[in-house]
Amino acid sequence: MVEWGGSASVELELTEKVLDEDAKNYHAWQHRQWVITTYKLWDGELEFVERLLQEDFRNNSAWNQRHFVITNTSSYTHEVLKNEIEYASKYVRKAPNNESSWNYLRGILRGQLLLNYPEVEGLCLELYAKNIRSPFLLGMLVEVFKEKATEMTDTSTRQTYLDKATNFCVELCKMDSVHTGYWNYIQRKLLAL
Repeated sequence: MVEWGGSASVELELTEKVLDEDAKNYHAWQHRQWVITTYKLWDGELEFVERLLQEDFRNNSAWNQRHFVITNTSSYTHEVLKNEIEYASKYVRKAPNNESSWNYLRGILRGQLLLNYPEVEGLCLELYAKNIRSPFLLGMLVEVFKEKATEMTDTSTRQTYLDKATNFCVELCKMDSVHTGYWNYIQRKLLAL
């Protein structure tokens, strides 16, 4: 269609119309990514995604598009990561049981040392202190305290962090019965550290 219409921006308009009707249409998202990548039409895409997330912050496809745009433009520098952690945290606070915002947060932090981003632990502890019990929250706390234990040289402090992580695993086994086997496995791995 680009060859017929003469402008790739027509394709973006088309996919925008489709996504306004069905914001999770995988074919439209895939085509939009192809158009943006092929014709270097990155300008305004984060704003488009922001609008969709404001309409429905549970839209995993829009979160994926945000990740796609940042990965292909600015990349995840330390500063961009800090901004994105703050951005995702806003939506995590709105709906702590929303898997999409947690997955985005977890995805952008993959391969990063969580200790470099204390705001993640702060977010988790803030929500936990408010009696929020989400498997995504507790799973992140397991990762935070496992990493803290791994980085500790003091045996007593290390054990305190491992105990916290294993206790969250126990809590997850009770709350997330579908993944009990997984959380028992993680708990065994923690006890072996």
